Amino acid sequence: MKKSLILGALAIAGMALAGCDDDVTTLVRTAAPTPTATPDDTESPAPLPSETEARATATPTPTHTVEPQATASPAPSSTPAGPAQGPMITYFGITTADNRPIESSGTDSLGRPIFERELGTGLSVIVEAESGLDGRPVGTQAFESVGLPDLQMLLSRPLGDGNPAVCDIEDGAVGGVPAIEPPVFSNDPTTVDAINDLGCRVNDGTGQTVARTSSDQACTYSDSGQFSFVDVRSSAQFCLPIARAWDFPQGDTVVTARVRSVFGSFGDQQQIVVRIARSLTPLPTSPPQTPTPVGTQVPPEITYFGLAAADDAFVEPIGVDDEGRDIYTRLIGHAFSLVIEAAPMAGGRPVGPNGFSPDGLPPDLQVLVSRDLGDGAPEVCDVDVDNQIFGGVPGFDPPSFTSEQDVVDALNDLGCRVNDGTGAPLGRPAAFPCTRDPFGNFTFVDPRSAIQFCLPIARAWSFQDGDTVVAVRVRSTNGVLSPVSEILISVEGDELEGF
Repeated sequence: MKKSLILGALAIAGMALAGCDDDVTTLVRTAAPTPTATPDDTESPAPLPSETEARATATPTPTHTVEPQATASPAPSSTPAGPAQGPMITYFGITTADNRPIESSGTDSLGRPIFERELGTGLSVIVEAESGLDGRPVGTQAFESVGLPDLQMLLSRPLGDGNPAVCDIEDGAVGGVPAIEPPVFSNDPTTVDAINDLGCRVNDGTGQTVARTSSDQACTYSDSGQFSFVDVRSSAQFCLPIARAWDFPQGDTVVTARVRSVFGSFGDQQQIVVRIARSLTPLPTSPPQTPTPVGTQVPPEITYFGLAAADDAFVEPIGVDDEGRDIYTRLIGHAFSLVIEAAPMAGGRPVGPNGFSPDGLPPDLQVLVSRDLGDGAPEVCDVDVDNQIFGGVPGFDPPSFTSEQDVVDALNDLGCRVNDGTGAPLGRPAAFPCTRDPFGNFTFVDPRSAIQFCLPIARAWSFQDGDTVVAVRVRSTNGVLSPVSEILISVEGDELEGF
């Protein structure tokens, strides 16, 4: 079984699923990048050494260590500093939730572009760059566990709760990003942490905190509806989804960015202003859990089972069929998500969080379809970005939950595509939902829910034209299964141009 699902950084809050098969790269998690040794960063970089010297002397920057300067202050010079040698930022802006770059609404008194949005979440910050005067390739790392990464961004105001913990994006510990004002890049430990805390949320579409280096793997749409870099000159693109837990505050936030080459030289820094019209309502909290005696057999409850559109807004059913199942209609069989919410019943244990079991056993979330998705390939978790292998999921008519291995494999094949926002096949806590209400607030569909599973449907595992029954059940942490819930998804089959 393939399993490219180790923790990286974010998935996609608000990332569009429509389009060509490139959309599947936003749904897979792979190993986080290995820290690389880079020259130390100081507020005034030293003259660029030769490539031979740099390779001979480069050492990893120690964590939270400020390197001593050769002198207390730089020697005066009558010669003006030359132009920056490192990468040039070719685009710096934001996108909508469906990955469309937006135009700035104007500039402020300092000439910085202003990007206006109604809400501080459901958008992405995009930085693109090309090689600078030194001709060296653009560095690709947005996060380093030791030292500073190649992409460096600072904020004038905190995102979310501003928690200073670095890379706090784990379940139960999802926090924001602190501000550094004024935005001075340095080796100061607080600055280093703030840069890495924000960069940890960059996502290359596979869950890694690195740049995208091919235009056809970009996270942004062109005017023609194809994925591509915003600027044709760009050789690298960093995509930073802004989720509810680290949303921009109401008002103006200045974002400052610079990019380093693989040889350690920086280009000029740039700034934008992100202007948010209104703040969101407070995040919902999970209902209190009742202490439960060991050995209880109280099952969990599915509180919501339905669809969310490509913009994360949950979809209303059009009615029910003869068997009382909600009917959802779609024009095409992808570019939406299955959403399952659940909660423990009184006296029951919490719902298990796993959408995928690497041991070949049934996972906590169990979903079956009555007809094949995509090509119906039986290989489990056949979503391999590196080798461009994207398979479908086999169907079972009727969708019956049994212990047969082909059924268990189908459960894991579909469940491995669940995305918790960081690329892992896990349920989401109340602080990090994938659905928006009619007012644009990210929230669970049902306030009773304690966990939410979000399963994006990409083209490679698209629903067929016609009617498909989807059945689901969940399991508590002590192994008790919920009753089965079913819905009917009806695809009209009017394929849109460009899909």
